Amino acid sequence: MGRASKTQNELKRIAIVSEPINLTPMEGIRKFGIELSKAFEIGNEFAVSRIGFSEANSKKGGKLSKINEIIGCRRRLKDIDPDVMIYIPSSPRIMMNLLKFYLWKGKSKNRVLILLQPPKGTAPFASRILKGVKLFRQFDLSMLPQSLQYETWRIIPSGVNTEDFKPVSKDEKNRLRIQFGFAPSDRIAVSVGHLTEGRNLDLVMKIAKSIDAKTVFVCGEFQWNDPEIKERLRASGVIVFDKYLEKIQDIYSISDCYIFPTRYSGSAIGMPLSILEALSCNIPVVSTKFGVVQEIIDRAVGISFFDDDEKAIELVRKTISEARNNDAREMALNYSWDKVMSVIMSELNRH
Repeated sequence: MGRASKTQNELKRIAIVSEPINLTPMEGIRKFGIELSKAFEIGNEFAVSRIGFSEANSKKGGKLSKINEIIGCRRRLKDIDPDVMIYIPSSPRIMMNLLKFYLWKGKSKNRVLILLQPPKGTAPFASRILKGVKLFRQFDLSMLPQSLQYETWRIIPSGVNTEDFKPVSKDEKNRLRIQFGFAPSDRIAVSVGHLTEGRNLDLVMKIAKSIDAKTVFVCGEFQWNDPEIKERLRASGVIVFDKYLEKIQDIYSISDCYIFPTRYSGSAIGMPLSILEALSCNIPVVSTKFGVVQEIIDRAVGISFFDDDEKAIELVRKTISEARNNDAREMALNYSWDKVMSVIMSELNRH
């Protein structure tokens, strides 16, 4: 019989686990986990359970609430009895993460730990907990505590849904520009993220003042957006979209250039999804040398890196002024979510 005839009990059981999320950089972690679980579900080969990744209902609740979450997750994992347990922490606190990982492991022999941001703190007992665990990271090995700097860590990229994020025709680009209040002839530079100090948004303000183009920042309706930063952006000439957008790909599609200004490692996951989404829409990217982005896609067509603000302004100005065919999407096609899944599975299949 073919794959489609398998019963739920015959499928390999995958549990992908995180915590309820209410911190700014963790939107990328939530999306990473959700998209990865969808990739496992394709093909009717795995029975996937996703635990956590929802937005936290409240920042309140204290220690008792957190203990209940840990116990509840352990019970769910015991009921599921997964063949593979993948943990993607939403907090950088490594000691607490490892304790939870130990409590949740159950009978599963195939365990995976994915760190999308550099951890904080120390973990002197890590070698015992992580014995036999497949380890993945999205940052430089030197950013791990000394007790965790194993050679077995592998870099894992982020993925992008290349069907949702794809180039549009010139006519569609012009239609979208008019829909968002721009003229078809406008030059537009776009950045997407949260309104927090760690995003280095002073650079976006400098760019708006320095280039002959519209500069757009999309922050959405998030409770942690800083209203003071929003006003500073607008005072600098940045057009701020602070409402929910159902199709964020439309924002990439109206642009001539995507800017990723973030420097602080705690403000985004190590391979930001927005960079891949822009490239998949065939939009050239100007970025800091953030996380593992340069390590993974250095010298790729469609992305330029900068070390300082003046270079950033120069690159944005050059990118939006050049009328040229761009092959950025070709690079993005190498990072579909099923390929991220295959990185994990190939490591699990190694003996």
